[in-house]
Amino acid sequence: MITYRVTVPPTRDQGSYTTTSRNGYGRNYRADALADYNSCRAHDGLPPLRRMPAGTTYRRIEPCVQ
Repeated sequence: MITYRVTVPPTRDQGSYTTTSRNGYGRNYRADALADYNSCRAHDGLPPLRRMPAGTTYRRIEPCVQ
């Protein structure tokens, strides 16, 4: 699986947010990141979003080779 570091900039409703995301569970890494971000928003009592906020970056994390 390919892993991505997802960074969401501060928005009007919430501060900046960083998480890791990967392909799996029948969805792609962007859908996984959105589900994780919406979970965080729900914890803060905010409604879910349909898409990630503008300025969100996805950086691929290379696996460690030993």
